[in-house]
Amino acid sequence: MELGWPADGERGIPRLGVFFAVVFAMVSLALFVNFIHSITKSIQVDHVLESIFLKTMEGLETRLERVSSGEELPELPDTQGWSTLLNDRTGYYKKCNTAVLLDLMEEQELRLVTLVERGDFVVAGRPLVKVDQEPSEEVKAAILDCFVFYIEEYTHDHFVFGFGQLSEIAVKALSPGINDPGPATRAVDLLSVLLGCYASYPDHDAARDGQGSPRVFFDELDFGALLMRTYGPIRHYGRGDAVVVGKLIESCVNIGYGELSAQRRDVLVEFVCDLIAVADTALEGRMDRRHVNAQIRLLRQLAGGAQELPLLELSPHEQAA
Repeated sequence: MELGWPADGERGIPRLGVFFAVVFAMVSLALFVNFIHSITKSIQVDHVLESIFLKTMEGLETRLERVSSGEELPELPDTQGWSTLLNDRTGYYKKCNTAVLLDLMEEQELRLVTLVERGDFVVAGRPLVKVDQEPSEEVKAAILDCFVFYIEEYTHDHFVFGFGQLSEIAVKALSPGINDPGPATRAVDLLSVLLGCYASYPDHDAARDGQGSPRVFFDELDFGALLMRTYGPIRHYGRGDAVVVGKLIESCVNIGYGELSAQRRDVLVEFVCDLIAVADTALEGRMDRRHVNAQIRLLRQLAGGAQELPLLELSPHEQAA
């Protein structure tokens, strides 16, 4: 095959141009097919769940590694009599410019404790931090500028937003318009891994200045509050589905195998007790109640046969069976 322009006096089209046109057409088609495939994959619920889970776990593990590899975490100081600074903006508390804040605290010889947890929606005028001495107005403004607020929730800003997004996916899957418990149970499985990891996270965090002195103390989200914020909506919308209720109890069993303190284990048992009470009024099928009772027995074994975990009541005929 000859490429190039036709000889003098011959009529025709440039063969080289046709060749490149065909090549570019094939490349464009391949790119278009790849684009359609990537878009189709990106909106699949399993892909979305995995993406949120991996980003959340990455942020959580990074924080846990920093806490475990550093010096012993100092206790929260007694803030009675400290000066309170009010927030001057509205939005979700995303993060803090810790480096700048530490330099400011060291320069002014101050200590600071946050009064809100990362991920909280904070309005203007709400108490934001406490400082051990009354700072000047200029220093107050500099302190408030170190805290970042936005209206949107992004998983890469803080891992707690990933918990909420997974919970939202589960709730939407259980809504009457969709009514698909499959994505909901998968979201619960992923949340159990994240909650089990978070169960070993301390109740607060601290940042030290260049001299090693703790200057800034961050109040972290309580495990019980995170459990309720995450599983509470799923429990409400899935209370009539034995599979969802059983999966929630099973996930609590998985969480219980982690490194939980006695207080957090009690919180886990209390949540399951509430879940059982809600399910008792919603589940009517014999097999449904037996399925849930099987999961309750698993948690009883983990909790050392705790009697505060009641089984769903069965009829005398079912009890005999």
